[in-house]
This record gives sequence, C-alpha cells and structure tokens, in this order.
Amino acid sequence: MKYSIINKRIGRLAAASLMILFYFSGCKPEQYPITTNPTLNIIQYFDTNPDYSIFDRALIKTGYAGFLGAYGRYTVFAPNNTAMTAYLQTINKSSVDEIDDNALKDFVSFHIVQDTLSTLNFTDGKLPTATMFGLYITTGAAIDGGITSYVINKQAKVIQPNIRTGNGLIHTLDHVLLPPTQTIAQILAANPKYSIFSQALTATGYYDTLNVVPANSSNRPFLTVIAQTDSVFNAAGITSFADLKAKYSTTGNPKNPNDSLFLYVAYRIIPSLQYLGDIVSSPSQTTLAPQENLPVALINSDVILNQVVFNGILEVGVPLDRVLGDVPANNGVIQSVKTNFKYKVRQQAPVYFDVTDQPELRKATSVYKKVGATLPITTGLVSAFSWEAANNYSGPVYTVDGAVGSKQYFVNNDYVLIGLRLGFTTIPSWFETVTPLIVKGTYKVWICYRNGGSGGQGRFTQVSVDGQTLGRIVDFGTTLPSSTSSRTVLESQGYKRYIAEQPAGSTTNIAQLAGVVTITSTDVHRIRFTCIKTSGGSTNNVFLDMIQFIPTSMSQTDKCMSVNGNIVNTPSTFP
Repeated sequence: MKYSIINKRIGRLAAASLMILFYFSGCKPEQYPITTNPTLNIIQYFDTNPDYSIFDRALIKTGYAGFLGAYGRYTVFAPNNTAMTAYLQTINKSSVDEIDDNALKDFVSFHIVQDTLSTLNFTDGKLPTATMFGLYITTGAAIDGGITSYVINKQAKVIQPNIRTGNGLIHTLDHVLLPPTQTIAQILAANPKYSIFSQALTATGYYDTLNVVPANSSNRPFLTVIAQTDSVFNAAGITSFADLKAKYSTTGNPKNPNDSLFLYVAYRIIPSLQYLGDIVSSPSQTTLAPQENLPVALINSDVILNQVVFNGILEVGVPLDRVLGDVPANNGVIQSVKTNFKYKVRQQAPVYFDVTDQPELRKATSVYKKVGATLPITTGLVSAFSWEAANNYSGPVYTVDGAVGSKQYFVNNDYVLIGLRLGFTTIPSWFETVTPLIVKGTYKVWICYRNGGSGGQGRFTQVSVDGQTLGRIVDFGTTLPSSTSSRTVLESQGYKRYIAEQPAGSTTNIAQLAGVVTITSTDVHRIRFTCIKTSGGSTNNVFLDMIQFIPTSMSQTDKCMSVNGNIVNTPSTFP
C-alpha cells in the first residue's frame, strides 16, 4: 500500500487473541479447582467460610452484605484473612470496625463488580465492567517457578478463582486491592523514573490538566498519558529537562500552543480512558495535539504507535511498555513507551491506496500476487473490510489477473471483486474499507476500477468518507467517455486514465471522480460505497483496484500508476 500504515489493522479479533493470558512459552497455568455451590449466595458463602471473616465483617459494616445476599449478578475479588490482616497492619488498625465508614465503603466497593466475570474474561488489560467504586481494575499474569497465575491490578494474586455461587462469582486474593488516590500528574511527579517527563508536564502547563479529578469537574474526561522514563530519554541523548527543552522548544516558551515542546506533550495525551486492550483495538487514538492522531498497529505481539509509511519512507513506530503500562490513577491511566517519539508535522501529500494491499492478504503467500489466484474474503479475514450482511454472500474475492500480459491493467495485477447491488437480500448494498493515513486537508477522491463489460454493471454508487457524502455519483458501469479525449477534457468531465501502460485507445480501466472531501484530522479514515440504483441486468460485480486522494491544490493528472505499483509521470502518449 502506497503511503500506508504498516500492519495497520490486525483488528479486534487478533487483538483479543494477543491479550489472552497464559500463552507464554514454556509456562503452564496453575490448575485451580472450580468450586460450585449454587445453593449459597455470595454473602452466605463468606458467612460459612471462616477464611473470609474479616472481609465479611467489612461487607456487613458497610451494608454491602445486603445486596450480596440477594438475587443478582456480581463478581467479588475477596481478600482472605491473611491479606486483610496485612492490610490492617499497614494502616495501624486492629479491625475493620476502626476504619472510617466512608473509607471502608470505598475500599469494599473497589472489590466488587456488578457483572459475572470468570477468568475467561481476564485479559491483559482492564476488565469490561467497572467496579462499584467507579474505576476499572486490570488483570495480568505472573510467572513463579514455571507456574503462571492471574494478577489483579498488579497488587494481588488470585489464589482461588471462579468460586461459583447462586448470585455470582468469587475470586480469592492474597492481597487487598487499593483504589488509586492520586492523579496522573501526582503519580508521575512522585516517581523518579519519570522526572524529565514530569518537568515537561509542569513547563507546558499540562501538569494542571492531568491533575484534575473528573468527579470534581463534570466537563473533564478521564485521560490517558503516554509517559516516558528517564532511561528512554537518556537513550535518545536527552539527560535532563534542559536537554529536552533545547531539543524541542522552538519558541523558548513551552506553554505556547505553537511551541514544539508543547505539542510534544499534547501528542502524548489521549482525552479518554485507554487501557492497553482499548488502545490495541482501535486503529488510532485521538490526542490533545490539534487534529493529530496516533496510529496504532499490532506487530509481532507488540503494540506499536506511530508506525507509517509516509511519502514512501518507513517511519518506525514506538512500542508500548506492557510492564510499566496500565497504571491506574483517579483521573485516568498511565501508559509508557520503550523509545522516544515526537510530534510529527506532516504536509499534505497524495494517497494512492491500493485496496488489495492489506496485511492479511500479504500474509497469504500462496495466493498473494500469484497469477490466476483467488481468495474469498470471509467476514473478519481482512480487518479493514466490512460490508452489509446478505444471505449466502461469502464476501468479496481477492483476485489476481489470470495471465501476465493479459492487458487487464490492474495495479500490481490484482483487484478486489465486490458484490454491490440495491434491493437484493443475497448481495450487499454497501462495502466499506479503512484508508491509510491521510494528512488533514482537502482532497479530490478518485475511484479506480475496471469496467467488466456487462450491461448489468451500471450500479450508481454514493461514496462517503467518515460519513461525509461526496458530491458525485460513481457509475461502475461507465468506461472512459472517449478514447481520444485529452487529459484536460476528461478531467473536466470527472474522469482520467490512471494506468501508465494502458494504451490511449483503451477505455475499460478508468478513474472516476467521486467528489471533494475535507479531512479534518491526520488519521486513517473510513470510505464507504453505497449502491443507490441498479440499472438492469443481473451482474453485480465491481472490479475495485485503487482509491486516490489527491490534494485539490495539486495536479490531478500529471502522475499515474504503473502496473507494478509505482507512481510514475503520466506518459506523453496520454494526450
């Protein structure tokens, strides 16, 4: 894919697979018994098991025992007496009765989830449902003597999971869980590993942004910060905040919104709560840097930020540090990176999007670019593709031209064969794909395809980008209006040739203008084709080859594509 995100979208399914615990080489999960006693509810189970007597007393004192004894769906992370005794010693109390009622309610509520969550729901990240305290807890893994165990919030180990009762599940812990009491800013400031980054937060004013608790200010969201340790700075030749300021501050005033150090920090703050599992399941993350997003990729089990090919040059991304990441704060979460990265200022550039250049297809080496090969694309096979559900429709088909030199004139000799038709239960009416990274700006959008030569192919299609409807209807049944028209005349009519090797007299391969779109953020985007009318016949195939986004300020016709995938000057044989 020209100018694309590398391995950009493995997708939610692959992300979930990555995050499943206990697939560590050479390790095996500890074999726990699963206790089932549906005749007891949760509080009755605690009442009849002395090893939970201290936590049971905390539930009674706070009133939580009432609903845990009633019908419902709950999960309780229950510290045993050893864990509770150790906790009481750390706070200089001899019993839970000596703890302030409100503080004890906060403590207890952080151990309860109003949902039934077994260990099957434990992934390397936050649980899908928040605790009754209002914050999420995370799950992970620890290896001890070759045995892998569940770890909760990096604070406690599960010593007996999945105790099933009549109204939910209990997971026994060897330590208590403590809700975060500090903000992101406070946690970073207190950790000497982040001294340079914390000074940068103060210098840019973002310390204050990261020091607000959302509950105290309704218009403030939970935040995520991509922090960086001093050792990572040191590896980049930055040994102090003075070095950082000298390297990145372009105005001398880091609080200036136009200063590069200000943007350096803004580019690392995500205005939402994003644990590792959330980050990897999204193609990009919005940041506080104006209209600049962070592309996300999953590469060889690493979560990589900001890895793209821009203007033909690979920009290597930065991996998130899973060990140091997912640190909860009372106003968000802290992630950490393994290498330095900066805010990138990119200028508008054409995007020549070869629709078949998808990471999943590239991995299908037995068919990818193999002459005459085909591969049905079932749901989920290519994460960037989606389409309307239709009865017995197996999906688009990746297709390679049947013979070298057959004059089909597809970029890289391949295309995606898409079913697209209106009013049929067996054929989708829309198809959608995710674009490569597009720099914010205004573009003309060209749809490049081959006319199949059938009268039934006159499907009139509306194109939209991120829900923006483009101004022209694309008719996939159209060929070039005239084989002898000049580039200027064709462009004025909304057409152009796009393959350098295509003879001037050939009209079957065509680029058709779908309209003009304003891209408001530097990011990947979704482009959808929606059939709005079918002009007779029974053929429904669209031979989709390429989508071009060319800035409106640039010539639309002085460059074209070679069949080998290179961008070349338009041949003089094109009038």
